[in-house]
Amino acid sequence: MTITEKLIPTREAADRLGVTPSGISRMVARGELKPAHRGTGVRGPFLFDPRKVEKIAAKRTASEQ
Repeated sequence: MTITEKLIPTREAADRLGVTPSGISRMVARGELKPAHRGTGVRGPFLFDPRKVEKIAAKRTASEQ
């Protein structure tokens, strides 16, 4: 198993964070979320570490309460 097999794509990260894929792109642009891997090419897909995504999701949930 390679490292990229353990990572999650943008759509799954968006679902876990309750945002759209465009929201994920904005989070990356603002530096709030860093992709663990970016595919090749200008429009290569982002892949994220699910543990980091869950950590951000927990912070977002805590700040909403």
